[in-house]
Amino acid sequence: MNTLKIPEKSSISPKTSFFAAFTDFLPLITAIIFLFLLVFLPDISGKSVRMSLNTCYFALLPSLFPFMVCGEIIFSLGCGSLSFGFAGKVFEKFTGINEKGFSVFLFGSLCGLPTGSKYALTLYKNGAISKSDCEKLMGVSNNAGLGFVVAGIGGAFFGSLLFGAVLYVCQVTASLITAHLLFGKQASVSVTKTLPPPEKKTFFVALTSAVSDASVNFVKICGFVIFFSTVSGFVGYFSQTFHLPVLFSATLISFFEITGACSSLAGIATEGSHVFACCVNILTFFAVGFSGISVHFQTCSLASEFNISMKKYFLTKLLSGVICAFLGAIFFVVSEF
Repeated sequence: MNTLKIPEKSSISPKTSFFAAFTDFLPLITAIIFLFLLVFLPDISGKSVRMSLNTCYFALLPSLFPFMVCGEIIFSLGCGSLSFGFAGKVFEKFTGINEKGFSVFLFGSLCGLPTGSKYALTLYKNGAISKSDCEKLMGVSNNAGLGFVVAGIGGAFFGSLLFGAVLYVCQVTASLITAHLLFGKQASVSVTKTLPPPEKKTFFVALTSAVSDASVNFVKICGFVIFFSTVSGFVGYFSQTFHLPVLFSATLISFFEITGACSSLAGIATEGSHVFACCVNILTFFAVGFSGISVHFQTCSLASEFNISMKKYFLTKLLSGVICAFLGAIFFVVSEF
């Protein structure tokens, strides 16, 4: 005899169901709102695009692209898998990341965003480091490059190479401190499988491939700069419309995209008192340490094919931004820069 089964009551509450639906439709809603802003505020978007193109041409191209090419050449010739002896062992002891990750940290910090994460994923793909170490290394090594920070942000935006040099040192230091705080007590995971010898490339092949890859990545970076600069332009417009504090809008912009954020912050650094200028400079340190949502989106797209968790990455970058800002604050207090 068949019994009538009463369906069980759903354990999902209406609030949970509404929140899930809202989360699913949020990207679509955001895109529609952004489209309407583009249509009804063309002057704001046009000005932001022109400014971002100017930034890409005069700041990013000379200070980032050559470093990207050099980094690609070095890695393709096999230098990326070196442990650097004593320096690599100190790096592993301090950060809890495999000593081979030191090359990624070094070249990623020299060549710029988002090459650090790209090199970390390359080592993982080649079997040189474990998945766990790759997840740690992606955030630690994904730093703004030496030329971009010193010449681009310091020289072009703030008119001071010294400011750029201090900013770069604080950024790299913040990354190492963050790695020590988050992973220093963890042991790196050894890779035991035997790897085939790496494919040898001639310098001509390495150079051709490096220029090609760097060109593609540079165009992608410029695309993200243009998009998020437009977003920052709308943030600034509504901040002025509703008479919001300048530091409030500057703080929001510092989360979006590092190039546009630093350019905007440099523009308002001289508009107020010395204390206001220090606050703006500290926000700049945070923007560089955090690296911006724009870079994080690029990193997510690189990591998607490897099934890499991004939790450690986002935590690392957020803490790096906070520590970099803290180091910057100490510098301004001590030096009265």
